[in-house]
This record gives sequence, structure tokens and C-alpha cells, in this order.
Amino acid sequence: MSFAYFDWIAHHAEVRGGRTAVIDLASQRRFTYAQFDERIDRLTRAGVAPGQLILDPGPDLYKAPDESVAVLRAVPRLRSELGIGRVLWAVSRKDFVGALTGRLPHERGAGTLGALAAVDLQDRDLIRVHDVAGTVDFLTVRAALRDGLDGPLEMDDAIRYDPR
Repeated sequence: MSFAYFDWIAHHAEVRGGRTAVIDLASQRRFTYAQFDERIDRLTRAGVAPGQLILDPGPDLYKAPDESVAVLRAVPRLRSELGIGRVLWAVSRKDFVGALTGRLPHERGAGTLGALAAVDLQDRDLIRVHDVAGTVDFLTVRAALRDGLDGPLEMDDAIRYDPR
């Protein structure tokens, strides 16, 4: 089976000492930006469509909480510089959320949604979360407020109030 049918996910990491690297998740090999550009060129020449490439900023992976915040804030620039349109947002319950909120992993749901609200989330991006239902609710409300409604918004009286 040809690899062209699968997305290639590369993880971006800010490596200590100021060197920027990209890590191939399959091989764990580190790349400089120049090497990464060469890898993208090689993949596209082999028939992998640019839309199949996904950037993983890798919060917490080999990073301190403040480094995760910095990399997540840099994703719009990385998207542009690397020419990768899709991002894997794996921010659910991460250490940087705990460092910011002082909460244990199972208590970081609101912080996770705060992270998703703040990042450069695009329609074709991927999201990895623990609380799927809460995230779907968040994305539903976000879409309505950003894009508007297709018609009237009505609510069933059965969900208007909490049961007594």
C-alpha cells in the first residue's frame, strides 16, 4: 500500500539551547527547518499532497510548560513558514494547562477549552481531547457565535432548567 494514502505527522519542538527542531514521530529523527523543507519537498515530489501534511506543535513533549505556551502561540507563524495548513491540537489536560490553573489532570477540562479558544484553530485541523462531549459543545457554540446560525434557534423546555 502506498504511503501517499496516509497523512504524515511531524511534531514541532523548541529544543533547549535555542535550536528549533521538527521531530518525525515515526522515526523520532530531529530535523532543522531546512531539513524539514527538504522532507516536505521530497514527500510532495513522491505524490503526497500538501493537504496530507499535519503539524503537531507537541505541547509538553520535551518542553517545559512555558515552552509549550510559546510554541502554541507560534503556530500561526509555523503554519505560514512551513506551508502546512493543518495542525493537530493535542492540548487536553496538558501540563501547561495544569501549571496555569493549578489543577490536577482530571480537573483541567475548562483549561483545555480555554486553550482551544485561544489557539489558531482552523476548520480542517485535528483535535485530540479527553472530554469529547464537552469539546463538541464548545465547538458548537463557537461555530454559532463565529459563523452565525442557519435558522431560528429554539430550545426544548425539558433542558431549560436543572431538575429539582
